Amino acid sequence: MLRYRWKSFFVQLSLIGNKKMNVELKAENYLLHL
Repeated sequence: MLRYRWKSFFVQLSLIGNKKMNVELKAENYLLHL
């Protein structure tokens, strides 16, 4: 049970990290195309 909880916690962290990276990449591309 505890292991499962840790696993889901890390999955959520990586998902948040991916979203943040995607936003930064989009912003970078947007600035490049200005």
